[in-house]
Amino acid sequence: MGQVSKKLYSDMANFKTHFIVGAAVGASLNLMKQSVEKAATPSRDFDWGELLTWTAVGAGAASLPDLLEPALNPNHRGFFHSFAIGFLILYAIFGGPLQPLQGKLRDYLRLTGFGYLSHLALDIVTPMGLPLF
Repeated sequence: MGQVSKKLYSDMANFKTHFIVGAAVGASLNLMKQSVEKAATPSRDFDWGELLTWTAVGAGAASLPDLLEPALNPNHRGFFHSFAIGFLILYAIFGGPLQPLQGKLRDYLRLTGFGYLSHLALDIVTPMGLPLF
């Protein structure tokens, strides 16, 4: 590997970074959700199990792009590390396919989408950025 490609590869976010940021996304989203529910129903108790589950789902979802396209070299980014997949996920979260779903299933699918997007957000600020497709 040449010096430039070593530099690019070293600037990529690693598994640990993606995992931690995804966990933070999951935990933050759950804290917001539980806060809203507590405001609507003051007798509601804080659910630590739900917080831990959302944290784990966020961390796992943030790891998905590198499981689908392993970071074996600096040029590993394809469709699953692209703007195209990011826009499809945004559409799923805010647009069409998840709208008819209700309750926990929709919440967990949206959470998975946000965790995945956290991976793309970290990768977009690296020197390689993200491909369009």
